[in-house]
Amino acid sequence: MLELHHLRTPPVKTFKPSRVNAIANKQIKTLLSMASMSVIQHRGEFQQYYQKRITEKGKNKMSTLNIIRNKIVFRVFAVIKRETPYVNLYKFVA
Repeated sequence: MLELHHLRTPPVKTFKPSRVNAIANKQIKTLLSMASMSVIQHRGEFQQYYQKRITEKGKNKMSTLNIIRNKIVFRVFAVIKRETPYVNLYKFVA
């Protein structure tokens, strides 16, 4: 019996870019992306966090921007939940 299993070529994997889910609010996602890009350009804790992850830890820029987007969302919801204005504690450090 002839064995041909070693002659088979493995299936070709094609790269498929990730897409935004159909039920996602694309306008809010766009605004959050723009906010995260803006916040890393100004001196502050987000810029330091971004630079530290990119340079020292060698992480991907987009994953770091995604983390910053989530941090912005968490801060917005914390302000809404507490019903108090946002206090930037970073300016009191150093």
